[in-house]
Amino acid sequence: MAIKTVEMVRTIRDKHYKEMKGLSTEEQIKLIKKKSDKLQKKSNSSQKRCA
Repeated sequence: MAIKTVEMVRTIRDKHYKEMKGLSTEEQIKLIKKKSDKLQKKSNSSQKRCA
């Protein structure tokens, strides 16, 4: 099974571009922090269930 890494990277990059298109630098930072916080909460809750 081959992993199509170039295609995967392009897909992710295009998605991020569409999400941030038209946002100011400050808005981009807020969006990234919001997503980061959400991911950290999800990760923490997953770790608690595994412990």
